[in-house]
Amino acid sequence: MKQGQSTSYRTLLFTTLLSAVLIGCGGGGGGGGGGGDPGLPPTTGAALSVDCSGANCQATDAGTYAGSGVGLWRYTNTTNGQVNVPISIAGLNDRSTVTLIYTNQGGMPVSLPAPPAADFAPTPRAAAVAAFAEDTADSRANRIPSMVRNFDAKARMGSASSRALASRRLLAAAPHSAAVNDKRDWFISQNDNSITTRTATLQRKVTADDGRVVNIWVEDSEYGDSKFSAARVEQFAQRFAVGSQSVYSMVTRLAGQPWGPHSYPDLWIPANQELDIVFVNFDRNNRPYGMIGYFWSNNNFFVDPSVQYGEYSNESLSFYMDTETVYLGDGEEGVQIQLSTLGHELTHMINFYQRGVLMSDPNSSAFYDFETFLEESTALMTEDIIGLNLDPTFNSLRDASFADWLNSGLNNCSYPDWNGELNTPCFSYSIAASFGGYLLRQYGVDFYKGLLRNRSSTDSLVVLDDAIRQAGGPGFAEALRRWSTMAALLPATGVPAGFGLPLRQEQGFTLPAVNGPDFDFAVRWPTTRPSVLKPYALFPVRRAPANGVYKEVVPVPINTTLTVVVQ
Repeated sequence: MKQGQSTSYRTLLFTTLLSAVLIGCGGGGGGGGGGGDPGLPPTTGAALSVDCSGANCQATDAGTYAGSGVGLWRYTNTTNGQVNVPISIAGLNDRSTVTLIYTNQGGMPVSLPAPPAADFAPTPRAAAVAAFAEDTADSRANRIPSMVRNFDAKARMGSASSRALASRRLLAAAPHSAAVNDKRDWFISQNDNSITTRTATLQRKVTADDGRVVNIWVEDSEYGDSKFSAARVEQFAQRFAVGSQSVYSMVTRLAGQPWGPHSYPDLWIPANQELDIVFVNFDRNNRPYGMIGYFWSNNNFFVDPSVQYGEYSNESLSFYMDTETVYLGDGEEGVQIQLSTLGHELTHMINFYQRGVLMSDPNSSAFYDFETFLEESTALMTEDIIGLNLDPTFNSLRDASFADWLNSGLNNCSYPDWNGELNTPCFSYSIAASFGGYLLRQYGVDFYKGLLRNRSSTDSLVVLDDAIRQAGGPGFAEALRRWSTMAALLPATGVPAGFGLPLRQEQGFTLPAVNGPDFDFAVRWPTTRPSVLKPYALFPVRRAPANGVYKEVVPVPINTTLTVVVQ
């Protein structure tokens, strides 16, 4: 999905991580439930403080819980070494849960020591969690070829050979235009990083509200009543391009135009290019999902056989979408997924033009293309924003990504370190969607618009931090820490200000509430404690209170915040 990424300095840091020495966890009831010498002397002056305010804050003081609702406490280690924090919170009852969440708020890995008390994990709901994981194993995850994700658009923009070759073609360059029933051979990227050619026929032309022409192409062998039918063609043409609630209209209102005038007519396709959506069967495995769709900015460049992949440009403003996902998906689920994915890919297309083309200068170091983690976050936020307008029964965060995050993303996963492999301990799509959903519900649609246009830095973490602050938030590191408390399954209502995923409605969009307790079925609690906490990562553990009190001395690494959540 993302094109043109260079390796971040944060990613390089991760290669220096110490080998993890995993410490097994104990069984039920053995947490910090009071009594006995904890074995760790407290650091002088270290203490929890109340982490919430207002009517919904049920932390009465640094050592008392009100008995119901959500109470939050915190300790942030700003010293040069580990701090052992004494905790004693009274006022709990038999139904109270205690969750400790470590959040590394810095860009370096830190040692994560284990306390003497064994970690207490809830009794696994093995059958439910396994059933959820199996049900989602092949769905909703877009497996994008690395040639697309890692395409270096900046290097291509500055290529002398590419500029020279393109300039020789300039006089002959004109926008591609086609008529219904025209055939065309398209270069298609495969998940194994090969490129194949597929023949498709233009089945429908439609004009969006802003005048842009949208073409719907279907691979010849996929077109027909039993596969991608004429009715499906019309459905996607209408839902993508026609009316104020279409994918195209909503996303361009949020993010801007996907293509237009630019300063390098010798390098890129003409400004008034029609938009092509090419439906093909990517892997021909008779199954939906897998590789769902992609936008590749390589196709916006003129053909140049002298550079990598340059000969495979379709010289087109285009997406490529999977047909099997549409007609083999469960009922209308495949259509829901593909409509949402079209919004996602359109965001990538717009970001490339608005940031990679209009903001950037190929002759300097000022290149404002987002790094992968933020590029994908913005595309996932688009899906979240427009979802209920497309289909009032489906929101990508509430109905897909949040549960996926709880099932795969709680185990020491660094937000900026991108991993797109499903069924791995850290599946970044669901992590980014969940964090993006938090930011949207706390700071709103205008925050999102500001993020897309923010040019405070060429470093994407700096951009995100600035955009959060411009929206009145506390900055990236603290926003990440507050979002991490969703690991405790905070409810949608009755949560202190600044926390949770509440309902938000504005500018004609509805961001539905996400109620944490509804997702208990999906949580895969970590069963081992890592010896190292990755940069900008979280790690939660559960504790069992005893006799109405939670009491323990807890070690906290440098640059790390310990958050205690009681419900």
